[in-house]
Amino acid sequence: MIMRVSAKLARKLNVRPTVSIRESGIPFADWSAHLFTASRTQYILVANTATLYAMVMPGREISNAEAFIQRTPNVMKESLGSGSFAPFYEDHIAQYVSSATFSKALNRSVTGSMNDMIHHAKFMLTQRDLSLGEVAQILNDTPFSSLKYLSPRQAFNSLCLEWTESGRESGTT
Repeated sequence: MIMRVSAKLARKLNVRPTVSIRESGIPFADWSAHLFTASRTQYILVANTATLYAMVMPGREISNAEAFIQRTPNVMKESLGSGSFAPFYEDHIAQYVSSATFSKALNRSVTGSMNDMIHHAKFMLTQRDLSLGEVAQILNDTPFSSLKYLSPRQAFNSLCLEWTESGRESGTT
């Protein structure tokens, strides 16, 4: 799994990615993550790089790369399960989570979209007092220009359908 981390998150995890790894051809094994603070509490936004399908998790108990790699799959499974993508997690994502490679961000489009998501998440956490699951649900239903005005949920669903209809098996391109 490629885990593209922001400079701020890389410092927190004590990792030093020096290059941006190219896309692997397996979009379910490519995720981006950013650290942000809302009301003096740290959170980590993790999003699928291709579709921006996102989840928000507490950052407080995550102090190094090992803790991040152990916690993230549980959050992914929970988030994708609540979004009705649970079977897809088991078939196409779970096999990659134990072998994470840290990388710099893929491109400015993904970084910019994630910065927008963080802006919205901060508002929802501080002003609307929503849970992390509710924040993720709203983020995943928000259209983004980088996705041709699809929401991350629609983009992830389309990717799942395309992947399934093309007959690709997990682990192949």
